[in-house]
Amino acid sequence: MSTREPPIVLPATSPASSPSQSAVIVFIHGFGDTAEGPSSVAEQFQRADKLPYASWTIPNAIEERDLGATAWYMPTRLSPYPPSRPELEDDEDEDGMLRSVRYITGLIDELVAQGVPEKRIVLAGFSQGHVMTLLTGLISKHAGKLGGLVGLSGYMAISDRVPALREEAGLPKDVEDNIEIFLARGTGDRLVPKRYHRLCCEALVKFGVKEEVLTIKEYEGMGHVMGASELRDLSAVFVYMLYEFSFPYETSDPNAKANHPTNDGEAQQPKQQQQRPDYKSINWSRKPIQHPVKSFIQLPTGTPLKLPRIQFDFKKEDPTAKNIREKRKEEVRKQFLKCWTSYRQMAWMHDELKPISGEVNDHFGGWAATLIDALDTLWIMGFKEEFESAIKDVEQIDFGYTALSQVNVFETNIRHLGGLLAAYELSGENRLLNKAKEVGEMLYHAFDTPNRMPVTRWDFRAAGEGKQQLADPQVLLAEIGSMTMEFTRLSQLTGDPKWYDAVTRVSKELEKQQDNTHLPGMWPIVVNGRKLDFTEDNTFTLSSMADSTYEYLGKMHALLGGQDPIYKKMYEKAMAAAIKHVLYRPMTSDDSDMLASGAARVEGSTVFLDPELQHLGCYTGGMFAIGGKLFDNNEHVTIGRKLADTCVWAYKSNPAGIMPEVSHLVKCANTTACHWDDRAWHAEVTARADLQREADPLRNIAGLRLPLGFSSIEDRRYILRPEAIESVFILYRITGEQSWQAAGWDMWTSIMRVTDTDIGNAALLDISADTPPMTDSMESFWMAETLKYFFLLFSDPSSISLDEYVFNTEAHPFKLPEAKAKA
Repeated sequence: MSTREPPIVLPATSPASSPSQSAVIVFIHGFGDTAEGPSSVAEQFQRADKLPYASWTIPNAIEERDLGATAWYMPTRLSPYPPSRPELEDDEDEDGMLRSVRYITGLIDELVAQGVPEKRIVLAGFSQGHVMTLLTGLISKHAGKLGGLVGLSGYMAISDRVPALREEAGLPKDVEDNIEIFLARGTGDRLVPKRYHRLCCEALVKFGVKEEVLTIKEYEGMGHVMGASELRDLSAVFVYMLYEFSFPYETSDPNAKANHPTNDGEAQQPKQQQQRPDYKSINWSRKPIQHPVKSFIQLPTGTPLKLPRIQFDFKKEDPTAKNIREKRKEEVRKQFLKCWTSYRQMAWMHDELKPISGEVNDHFGGWAATLIDALDTLWIMGFKEEFESAIKDVEQIDFGYTALSQVNVFETNIRHLGGLLAAYELSGENRLLNKAKEVGEMLYHAFDTPNRMPVTRWDFRAAGEGKQQLADPQVLLAEIGSMTMEFTRLSQLTGDPKWYDAVTRVSKELEKQQDNTHLPGMWPIVVNGRKLDFTEDNTFTLSSMADSTYEYLGKMHALLGGQDPIYKKMYEKAMAAAIKHVLYRPMTSDDSDMLASGAARVEGSTVFLDPELQHLGCYTGGMFAIGGKLFDNNEHVTIGRKLADTCVWAYKSNPAGIMPEVSHLVKCANTTACHWDDRAWHAEVTARADLQREADPLRNIAGLRLPLGFSSIEDRRYILRPEAIESVFILYRITGEQSWQAAGWDMWTSIMRVTDTDIGNAALLDISADTPPMTDSMESFWMAETLKYFFLLFSDPSSISLDEYVFNTEAHPFKLPEAKAKA
């Protein structure tokens, strides 16, 4: 007879005020284990104050008497080699799996009955638990409705039956939802060979899972266990899934669909922006502050210093070169107008236009993100009539209400506040400054916590009702440290110091703890805003989830006219640590002297560098180059050039002429001398690939579609990102070298060849294909950043001079203070 013990339930250490705001992680153990195993992991999270708002439900598998062990189903042998006769392979225990799916589904039913939203439930599992996680997430009635699925060291079972089982459950045969899936394994896992991991990923894509929601990670040398590095990453993954990192705003009804405008050639009216929620609009300027500041930190009152010249001293332009440049500039301008006109006709007052279907997205509060994000681009490109026409509709946006239950403070700050401030800076139109103040009043309330640290994933309505709020115990470095420019500029323009005070308190904490982290000089990706502990985590990067905090250090020095020394001090310490531990020289076939920015993990006294290359990390070229000019450090200008060179090389290296979202290169032993080595490249590819799939490394490389020098490509998408062209633009403005314009034009022609649609530009799923498949997405930063940087690259250098403006991380230019003294 088989028996089952009840689940282990670990309550949240900081419970939510209501079930609707709670979160639950359902973690499924592996073969031969019990709930006691994962419960020890959950307790580690809780002792470290990780995910304190989440409770854990850890079910037990049946103890199978015939096996003498606990199991979710009868296991089969997993061979590292493909079978010579598939018909002789062991039959999979479908009945046992489906029985377990029903049991797990019942547990989720109980949580939902208690009031926990399905989107706040993450299903995770190890080994056999990985199998049950995927099956439950694909074929149960909760399919597509959960916060995410996490599978560790497992595989995909009964894959040939999944489409039919979905139909039997009343689900579409193909997966049509956007649920996030994270899969991980160790390269030393011999119980579940790599072949099964690969087949699992291929099966999910075949079922219809979109590649953009599928994250795959391998841990070097880790066996069939949950390793320390993997657990640290899981902390961020759970936060990501439970609080909608990929879609920064969570609708109050996860099944609700946006109201699609009609494509009738007429602009939509503001009243059609969104359905009004069932509460009164909040007047944030009149809402009392629960934790008022007794004495504001004031803006510097001295005379701004004269900063070193940043831009190259351009001479009179050759007529032929000018003619080519202006023709290219006009091509960019025409493409922007096409995208803008389509947005105005088909998605006006919505956040984003879908460039294939013509439908809309409202992930950014329903506050017309594309409209506000692109306002300053309209002005810079000379579309003054369109600009003036848009202002009256901007005035109608109500930042006192949203149909969404949670607001991403960081995204609202850089897109909406940054966009309105820049549009005001350029035009002098006071109506835009008034709207910027509205956004600022709203966002200021996210800082209304006992320690004045912001709530970055903000319960908009609860704050409006005056409910108590606490800073987040786990927050991304980029989100807590990247509001300085916008809040500072708002204080400068209005004379009200409260916004400057709010962000300066964060900056002072960063400065105070900078030398006390596991990698002194840098801050980890995840910090604790509630405990004011910015030192605990051990993963460091200049790229995703940390990026703009570093980017803003030098830019804040400039925006304040060099009057606050802490930003120069933090910049120099951070960049010194990054140069030593995060930057690396990639091995290339022509022995190019280039640099890339990876990720560092600290274990004890040892720093491990992961030679990753992220498209988002391409901004570092411009950051180092501008920092080098600002602080008279030629070495940093050279480093910036080498970082930008790598991104240009990565574009040229791929079949579509565009670099992928995430990839890995081969790290040279040092940054001074490095020569191409076929064997070293093949060995690195083999180490990251499926050892069993192909004995010949050259065939392995061909099968993985790897360009020369790439050891792996984890994410083959291009989402219309701006970071590479951003650095190309900056390097051109700093050096005056036309080779940067040539590189930018190559990037432009490649992007246009494969992203252009009838109504805009579409993101790509796989840049490894010569003609990559498109995805129906055009984020607001395409018109706010990418097209703006391309346009400015081919504009007269006096247009938005780097000696007169500083860009926020969304490419919104803020005017620098007039200087009267030598720095």
